[in-house]
Amino acid sequence: MSVRLLVTLLILAISHVGLANTMLQIKADDDPAQQHLSYRAISVENISAEPHIIKDITVSVLPDNVKSLVQFCDRNSNCEKNYLNTCQSGMSLIPHQQCFIWLRAVAQDPLIPDTKGQVQLHVTTQEPLVSSNAITFNINYRQDVYVGGNFTAPSLNIARWNGVAWQALGTGLYGGEVMELTHYQGDLYATGSFFEADGEPVNFIAKWNGEHWKNVGLGIGDPGADALTVYKNNLFVGGGFDHAGEQPTTYLAKWDGTDWFGFELGMDAPINVLAADADRLYVGGEFTQMGDHATAHIAVENKGYWQALDVGVNNSVRALAVDQHGVLFVGGLFDRAGDIVAAHIAQWKSNSWSALGTGVNDTVLALATDRDQVFSGGVFTQAGDIPANFVAEWDGSKWYALAGGVTFAKYPKYTQVYALTTHGQQLYVGGYFTQAHNKNGAINANYIAMWDRNQKQWQALGEGVNGSVRSIMVLPALKIENS
Repeated sequence: MSVRLLVTLLILAISHVGLANTMLQIKADDDPAQQHLSYRAISVENISAEPHIIKDITVSVLPDNVKSLVQFCDRNSNCEKNYLNTCQSGMSLIPHQQCFIWLRAVAQDPLIPDTKGQVQLHVTTQEPLVSSNAITFNINYRQDVYVGGNFTAPSLNIARWNGVAWQALGTGLYGGEVMELTHYQGDLYATGSFFEADGEPVNFIAKWNGEHWKNVGLGIGDPGADALTVYKNNLFVGGGFDHAGEQPTTYLAKWDGTDWFGFELGMDAPINVLAADADRLYVGGEFTQMGDHATAHIAVENKGYWQALDVGVNNSVRALAVDQHGVLFVGGLFDRAGDIVAAHIAQWKSNSWSALGTGVNDTVLALATDRDQVFSGGVFTQAGDIPANFVAEWDGSKWYALAGGVTFAKYPKYTQVYALTTHGQQLYVGGYFTQAHNKNGAINANYIAMWDRNQKQWQALGEGVNGSVRSIMVLPALKIENS
């Protein structure tokens, strides 16, 4: 009769079941550098002198709220990465051979930080295991902050903040800045004007699997791309390019994880930004035409058809965000949306345009939403009738400043906010600035800062990076800790 080996998982480099007579050794690597984005591996190694056949592998995750955040990846689950499926029933492990059980943290909306629980891994062999001692681990879900832009340290144009320190992603992305980041099929995707990743050529788009940069097919055409979003299980890329892979296209392309697909939409100028909800894909940019139809700087795809949003807006669109109710927020250089006055920011709801109060006094370059709050960043210094240094909050009826906002200390007039991302009660802000201003004074915040929405104050992310931040992506990570 088989004896089940019970292991409850996290940080501890090597977990033994017995010693001299143990058949299997199970270990979880606690090296932060080996955290594969949202993936973590537990190795099962045969440390005996004889082969052993795995009869069964099962897993349970406790408590229930952690089950919604963590998935066990085996051959029967819908993991996006084929290499996760190395431990299988019927597998014969020769002496010192390893297979791997993988966990992944699943991105929630909103992401839930600092959730803790336990994982119980059961391995049964055809031969009885000598010992059934249980080893207990704890699992801690947390978040990593990935930033892309135009900087040189800790790696070229892209880096990760793990809550304690900045970390490099290989040697980074060479040749141009990173304009946008997103998460697709378990990998981090970056696009921009770069053409080399870790010494290997890439064409303006690359993906990071937690260990290495890889090509995305044959990439996209010159001059690269500015926008990424995931829509209906595909990755959409927008920019000024005319081909993706070997497919001709006009400023928009689709990647399904294997192949590129092009679009001939008849746009007369590039796409700057993309946004999507479950039913609609929005594109914004410099264009004013789509084929024979006027689509002034913004258009939407719904059920396979493209259409204008009324008469659009009267100048370039630089930022888009869709809230939980399907309301679209649009920011840019414009001062009119449809037939209404809308100073650099507007909303599209129920097939009509409306303003957000009196708007802001200069260009909006970034937007983020959370429930009924809308956060705006750009080159403005006033929101509604209040001073607001380059970033502000709209609550549905009124504008608020985020304390004293952010500034580039040496040349304040050159300050710009390019990127906004919400995560729970945290708002991450990136751009061209070196200080964030709390009510009791300024703090050093080199090109990225976090606004604590509960405490109403700014915090630095270590020493920041050494150049402008264009995009911010918060992704789940699993941390393993010994109980």
